[in-house]
Amino acid sequence: MGLKMDQIIKILAERLEGKGIEAAKIPSCIETILNLSFFYPIPSYRDLNSRMRSFGWINFEIDDHTFKLVKLISDKPELRTAPRYPEFKQAWFKIHQSL
Repeated sequence: MGLKMDQIIKILAERLEGKGIEAAKIPSCIETILNLSFFYPIPSYRDLNSRMRSFGWINFEIDDHTFKLVKLISDKPELRTAPRYPEFKQAWFKIHQSL
């Protein structure tokens, strides 16, 4: 049995907060990661981190596990445009309030 979307979002939120991302900025951070990985060919996490810095995420470093969690969210058919999709933000804020 796989993880539910609420569980994935909670784990991802905890990881991003552990990396120093403020809770209120997590949806924007995820949106940036998804946009960069969709619109630009990024051969490595080093390149993705460099692009993230150019978009203002100065102290952020993505790792394999965090990136896979972000991709899990984007791979859900109903959340294909995850951060822009209202249900994603509603789910994220609901889960965050319960942490």
